[in-house]
Amino acid sequence: MNDQEFERLLRRVLDEKADEVKEPSIAKQMTSLFQGRWRFINAMTVGFRLVLLVVTAFCAVKFHQADSVPQMLRWGAGGFLAWFGMAYLKLWTWLELERHAVTREVKRLEVQVAHLAAEVSSAITGSAEERG
Repeated sequence: MNDQEFERLLRRVLDEKADEVKEPSIAKQMTSLFQGRWRFINAMTVGFRLVLLVVTAFCAVKFHQADSVPQMLRWGAGGFLAWFGMAYLKLWTWLELERHAVTREVKRLEVQVAHLAAEVSSAITGSAEERG
């Protein structure tokens, strides 16, 4: 089998498998975070994000009720740090979603390579039988 035949075979197999691929919805992706080895940590990040949301809101209210500039700076800094922590935990969640997506894609590629290897093997044995 020459390189051009191999390229055509590879393109055909990848095109056939590309039609079968459907990405899960964002809701299914989010619920998949709470399955597997990291489910407890991901659940904790959701809980911490809710706590930090309450802290941010509390600091914002206290910031507007403050009478002096130093108090405003303290409440503003506290609110900013809580908001920053919330953003960091959200970033963790999105990186976990990305990790799951990459894992799904690697598994798809493994299946495609296995199908391609089977087709190449059958093509090689078929061409060897034609010659012999």
